[in-house]
Amino acid sequence: PTDGEFDQYDIPQLQGYTSSVQYSGDAPAAAATSVNKASAVDGQGNPVDGSQVDVYYNANSGKQEIKYEDEGGNDKGSQTLTGKTGEVVKVAQTKLPAGYEVVPGT
Repeated sequence: PTDGEFDQYDIPQLQGYTSSVQYSGDAPAAAATSVNKASAVDGQGNPVDGSQVDVYYNANSGKQEIKYEDEGGNDKGSQTLTGKTGEVVKVAQTKLPAGYEVVPGT
């Protein structure tokens, strides 16, 4: 950076989340992977207070398919679970193939 300037800052990326940035007085947060560089001085070279910058992490949506097979590897059905990173999603008992059960605590 030059004198009187804050560097661009790369936002650490977290798997399963999308980062966004909101600058003070700005529109709602927008997806971003870095914070823009900014001047720390005014036109006469006097120090100025920086603007507030908020970084948010939003959980991504996702889905996972559960496939049921018997001991011989034969397809016995499937179900797809949807949710967001960090959420606990319960397996629907009504979608289990006949003779299958969810192990308690899973």
